[in-house]
Amino acid sequence: MSRVNGAVERLRAYWRARRMQRFRATVGLGDDWHILDVGGTPHLWSGPAERQTVTLLNLPSIAAEMEASTAPTRHVMVGDICRMPDIARSYDLVFSNSVLEHVGSLRRQQQFAAIVRSAKAYWVQVPAPTFPIEVHCRYLFWWLLPFGFRRKRIRAWKRTSRPFLGRQMAGTRPIDRKLLRRLFPDGEIATERFLGITKSYYVWRVDPAGARRAD
Repeated sequence: MSRVNGAVERLRAYWRARRMQRFRATVGLGDDWHILDVGGTPHLWSGPAERQTVTLLNLPSIAAEMEASTAPTRHVMVGDICRMPDIARSYDLVFSNSVLEHVGSLRRQQQFAAIVRSAKAYWVQVPAPTFPIEVHCRYLFWWLLPFGFRRKRIRAWKRTSRPFLGRQMAGTRPIDRKLLRRLFPDGEIATERFLGITKSYYVWRVDPAGARRAD
């Protein structure tokens, strides 16, 4: 199992690095932009090309466990974006990587999307539920398994030494391309593939003036 976990983590690192390259190229990211990363962590912005000022918004339980970056351009903010309707307007771009599927109900996903859409520029990525590997629980075709089986596994995780995984999987609501279009009708959607298989979707909108907020 440790070998499998190690291989998955290496793949995740590879996917993240490739996704960040695509993100930068797609939005024309400026070095002086101030970015709000919803649910993000400092390591995602630790590459040599990441010169932007980034505010990392997370829930209290996550922010408390997260190591704050020592870089002066990285800041940690505690909060729930679904209860912060005006926050997106204060940044040049709102970024979200594999977070929207974890915010809860469809209503909360709609709240999340509406707030993000209020920004002049955004980039939101979600994993494709049909990808063979569920990267959190490491199950093959997890979202295609019968609901009863998934519910039993979640209960078992909660009772054993993996309560966090159980809560995480219980609170995950996968997003397919059709739902992503409903949530972000004003954005452009693209498909990320790995070995020809749909890995994830991302949707973005960039302000024609360069995603810069007005002074």
